[in-house]
Amino acid sequence: MTTYAAFLGHLPHISVAELAAVLPDFSLVRILRNSVAIFRTSADLTEAELDEWGGIVLVAKELKPDGNLNIIPQVLSSEFTTGKGKVTFSLRTMNVPKPKIKQLYRQCKDELKKRGRSSRYVGNENQPAATVLLHDAGLLNPKEGCELVILQDEDFFWLGRSIAAQNPHAYTCLLYTSDAADE
Repeated sequence: MTTYAAFLGHLPHISVAELAAVLPDFSLVRILRNSVAIFRTSADLTEAELDEWGGIVLVAKELKPDGNLNIIPQVLSSEFTTGKGKVTFSLRTMNVPKPKIKQLYRQCKDELKKRGRSSRYVGNENQPAATVLLHDAGLLNPKEGCELVILQDEDFFWLGRSIAAQNPHAYTCLLYTSDAADE
């Protein structure tokens, strides 16, 4: 079974219930700060599933079951083993001190540069990239970019890669399509 992290919407309990309803083998591992659910399922989740859900903002797939913040630059650079050109990346964190996040961004840029890749990052130590930027900057497409998700608690470390995020552009298209159908 694969482990995922789901960033929950405004009503976290309903978001978790939605996951349990749509994933027959859903197994909740833990909830962090009442806003992120760590869960397991045998389903191979993609952007298509998230487009059908209403209460989930972002889904990340686990990359490494254990570790610490020191492995982040190496993990990020290993996500870009093919291709050439500039790399775009982002970090989405929970319970990581802001100075450490800023340091991680710098270390990731340095590691990528060491491997011959120029890079730019989206978001900063104060605010992760908005979901619209994940789509616009190609961070959900492994060929274009990457957003690493780092979740920590007192006795817990989780590292994953964002694979799906709410797409505000899709809502706009639905709104215009619905308006046209009403006429």
